[in-house]
Amino acid sequence: VALPKETFYARWWPLDVPADMKDWPRLPGCYKEVVAWSDVHSDMGANMEHLRNLPECPETVLLLAGDMATKMAIMETSFRILLAKFGAVFYVPGNHELWVAKHEGLSSIHKFFAILELCDKLNIHTRPAFISDDCAVCPLYSWYKDNLVDGFHRDKSNIPFDIQTQWPWDLTGRGDTNDAQQPEIADFFAGLNERRLQAAPKKNGDGAPFVITMSHFVPRQELYPGPRRLCGVMGCREIEDQVRLAGASCHVFGHSHIACDRDVDTVRYVQHPLGYPNDYHRKEKPLRVWCATGADVPRVVGGELPEPEANLWANIWKALEKEIADCPATPLERPPGRWSTENESWDGAVLGAAARKAERELAADMDFDAKKISEMWSAPPEAKSVTVTVTSITSGDSLQVEVMNDITVKQLKERIAKEVGRGPPSRIVLSTSGENSLPDNLALSSLSAELESPLSLMGIDMSPGRPVSVRIVHKGSDEAQAINVTVLDTATILDVRKAIMAALGETNFSNCKLVRNMGGGFRALADDDLLNGKREIGFLGR
Repeated sequence: VALPKETFYARWWPLDVPADMKDWPRLPGCYKEVVAWSDVHSDMGANMEHLRNLPECPETVLLLAGDMATKMAIMETSFRILLAKFGAVFYVPGNHELWVAKHEGLSSIHKFFAILELCDKLNIHTRPAFISDDCAVCPLYSWYKDNLVDGFHRDKSNIPFDIQTQWPWDLTGRGDTNDAQQPEIADFFAGLNERRLQAAPKKNGDGAPFVITMSHFVPRQELYPGPRRLCGVMGCREIEDQVRLAGASCHVFGHSHIACDRDVDTVRYVQHPLGYPNDYHRKEKPLRVWCATGADVPRVVGGELPEPEANLWANIWKALEKEIADCPATPLERPPGRWSTENESWDGAVLGAAARKAERELAADMDFDAKKISEMWSAPPEAKSVTVTVTSITSGDSLQVEVMNDITVKQLKERIAKEVGRGPPSRIVLSTSGENSLPDNLALSSLSAELESPLSLMGIDMSPGRPVSVRIVHKGSDEAQAINVTVLDTATILDVRKAIMAALGETNFSNCKLVRNMGGGFRALADDDLLNGKREIGFLGR
């Protein structure tokens, strides 16, 4: 804790994204689903056992929003188990990971870097990346301040919290080693996100990717309905600023152990905690927050995994201890702080952080109605199949689709376009009354009452398919060659291929490819693409 901050910034740069990065990279492969979890606390035996018995989901990406465990050996074991269960894992540390003992000789910042190095060696992702052509994940490092909730400041509830952490004096400018509520700590972690935010994808209308950001701490006051005495240790508003800078459609967080799935100002916010074994909001499987259109996501129920060997963390820890011991920098003198004693201690009488009397007094002072909030707030419903009826405002045609209630409005539009046979989905406007269109990132689980009545639809024709003539032009012939085929205007590209093969008397699909011009060459059209108004299509084959 006495080392100057240049020394730990020097450890940070190799763990950050490159300074010259213009765009977030793309992970190898193409994943079909993203699920979110937080507060796994695998240092509890029941939770570790639960991880071992999860099904295997090789095409699913897991987002872990902090509080994995306190001991690095348990973290490594947990990471190895989850890597065997999921195709890829993204992670941000929480507060429990940064607890340290004085005899260990590391500050919480140094332990944070050790955790990131362990993640690098295990291929746990802590940097932003695309997981498919149209979905990206951006981990955001964070901490808490007393600015999250209107009307609150630290002096209203100066409780001990995370006093198991240790903070370098040069980071905070104070000698209060165990005071985790110093605002400079949150500023430090927010500053670590600057490079990745500068490279965030630009919003460009319908082609914008679905960006999921993730932090451990709470980004908005609307997302924390818990005790007022804990308002200063839940999160900070700077997290929300960075969620918006990243262009997020969904943000995943944790920390409060209060399950949440809410849409606020066009962003979906999700907290889905495993939590402690007896938690009221305990969620025993991760929640889907994104899924590729029409994806069939495989899950394999395997046996319990044996405990993997945790053999990396100790060498990382020893190397860091040696680096600190050999550091040529001159240790700083301890500066004055909020407390004047060399080793801070707390009066046991104040350790009841949610003491009923103090909570009632503070809630009254902040005009906080806990009963009203509890009536407004509920954990998200369990995922289930729902029937959605949509009715065209212009023609009166109706359609019913069976979907899961954990998909978004955008995914519902994609399903409707596929069922109707017309699109693109970006042209579809859904509403509950013909006005006030539903935002794309709104979860259907938050529309349970609205889905009891038909949704209004505008933007595409829902009437039955009509015959149309499509001109097929040969792109690989020296001579001009073309034929016309008749298909329904709701046809897929596969339907068009079949019509061409019938017209030519062809039986081999490889002799009938439909393409579009792209960068001086051709790109094959996917069989499940819709005709979508095309009246001329390129052909390669016989």
